[in-house]
Amino acid sequence: MYNVGTGFNQTETPESNSLRIRAADASVVFNTSFTADTWHNFAVLVDWDALTLQAFYSADAAPLAIANAPPPAAF
Repeated sequence: MYNVGTGFNQTETPESNSLRIRAADASVVFNTSFTADTWHNFAVLVDWDALTLQAFYSADAAPLAIANAPPPAAF
């Protein structure tokens, strides 16, 4: 699940300006501050056999880099 900011009808929190990628169990796989003047690039590698996600991220023109170690299987 890809998540940016807070949902409708929710109070703003310190995480309101965050970009988050969540696993099937809703745990946060990747989190970064979301700034309006920065181009955010990300990719997600899904291992359907192991049921894991690995995130890649870069800002502006930088090449994508691994943003997290693949977590253990979610199920």
